[in-house]
This record gives sequence, structure tokens and C-alpha cells, in this order.
Amino acid sequence: MKFFSTKPLAMALVSMLLASCMGNSRGTQQVTGSFTPISDEPQSTRDMTFTIEGHLDADAPDAATQYEKVTWTHFPSDVDELRQAQQQLGHSLGGAVALQLMAFEIYRHDRTAGEEAVRLVNHRNNHSSVLRQLSQHFSETTNPDDLYIQPYLVACNLEGATTDNHYSPTHPYSITVYWDKARQVEQASVYMGGGQLFYVHLLNPNYSTPERRVQVILNEGAQYLLIHNSPSLYTQCPPILGEWTYEMR
Repeated sequence: MKFFSTKPLAMALVSMLLASCMGNSRGTQQVTGSFTPISDEPQSTRDMTFTIEGHLDADAPDAATQYEKVTWTHFPSDVDELRQAQQQLGHSLGGAVALQLMAFEIYRHDRTAGEEAVRLVNHRNNHSSVLRQLSQHFSETTNPDDLYIQPYLVACNLEGATTDNHYSPTHPYSITVYWDKARQVEQASVYMGGGQLFYVHLLNPNYSTPERRVQVILNEGAQYLLIHNSPSLYTQCPPILGEWTYEMR
């Protein structure tokens, strides 16, 4: 069992983010934070550090200038760590998208934990479609000729990862999330649980359609932003030849 100690400075900075990220009209901001997962073995102690640069303003969305760049040093290794990450990233649109990729990576290593991770960061209407696709891309059956099995699916979405470098992303890991150009914010229907629905995308030049669109939802009374729809993040990415050898941190 893991216990967590959260750094006071990080929490103070996160509190500033929570108060401002979804409802002000300020310009670019940078928020930093970290937490230390502590296991029973002291030598395994490590820090997970993140930064959020920029601001997607839900009250005054500007698709021409606004963005959120999320950078992090390590992927959560289990659901407890993902939950800690959600406490710090789950109030920003870019953070919600990053959490989705983190949940995918947990699923790649542990299907049972991964299913819980997907349910944690996704709207209830989105669970089954995500899990169905991940079970195919991260199949437990090893077949080097099956190009639909893609252990590098998460890495493909990270900045710096290309087919030319065999999907070796830049470290620390990062994604940059922008508003959708056509629409940004709508009221969510009662069938979705009410609240607000946000339309964003990240850029992935590995695809012929580099704008990978994602819908994020904040239900009435909900604590965190959740992913409502994100097929662009798990649609088969351009395959690479040979074995993928990069080790995700």
C-alpha cells in the first residue's frame, strides 16, 4: 500500500490554479506542483513533478491565442498515483487530457488497474468505448505482424515522438492543448449530467489529420473535469517497423 506526502508549496500553487483555471480572463500563467509517492521500500521513492503553462479561459475562449501546455516527469504507476495526479491536474482542460494518456499507460501495464484508471478520468458514457479499443491496441497476445497492437500508442501522442525516432518522446513529457477552432464551450445536456462541454485538441503531426480532437466535460457539482469523448487519442497511430524499445518513465 502506498501513502503520499504532498508538498505545501505545490498545494498552495495548485489552490491558485483551482480558483482561476476555469473562470477568469487572465492571460498566460504558469503553475507548478509535485507529489512524492512513498512505497514500503525507501529506494523506490521518486517525485512526480508537473507544470501547466498557459490558460484556456472557459469564460472568454480565444482559439487564436489560448493554449495549455502540460509537462510532467513521470507517468503514474497505479491508480493511487493517478488519483493524486488528478487532484492537481483535474481542474484544467490540458490536465484532463494528460490524465487520459496517463490512464492509458496504466492500462498498458496492468489491465485490471487500467480499467479503474479509465473510469476515474472518463465520463461514465465514455468508459466502454475507450476500454474496448485499448484492449485491442494493448492486446496481451504478442504478434509482431499485427500492426493494430501498438504499445507505443501513448508515446505517439507526446511531443517529440515521431515515426522517424521510433516514438521516443522528449522528456519531461508534454502535450499542448488548444481550443477547437469551430466551437469551444457548450451547455451539456441532461443526458450527460448537465454542466459544460468543452471542445479542445492537441496537435500530433504523426497523423494525416494532426488536430486530435477531444471533448471534456464538467458536470454540475462535479469536482474534476472528465473526458467525454476522445477517439482521436486511441485511433490507430501510424505504425513503426520493428520492436518499440523506448522505456516510459
